[in-house]
Amino acid sequence: MIRAATGRSALLSYSWYGCFCGIGGSGTPVDATDRCCQAHDCCYRRLREGGCSPLLTPYRF
Repeated sequence: MIRAATGRSALLSYSWYGCFCGIGGSGTPVDATDRCCQAHDCCYRRLREGGCSPLLTPYRF
């Protein structure tokens, strides 16, 4: 979705950004982009808790 919206690679552009973009996450988000990554992490966590596999389930946006 990031590539579709910005033309940039999510992996290359955001993997090491702020406190929540990339693997893991803790602390206080540094800005709106980092808050978006925090919200994304929260959504994925809730899906996993509900028995879904969001990293393995393809979807169209």
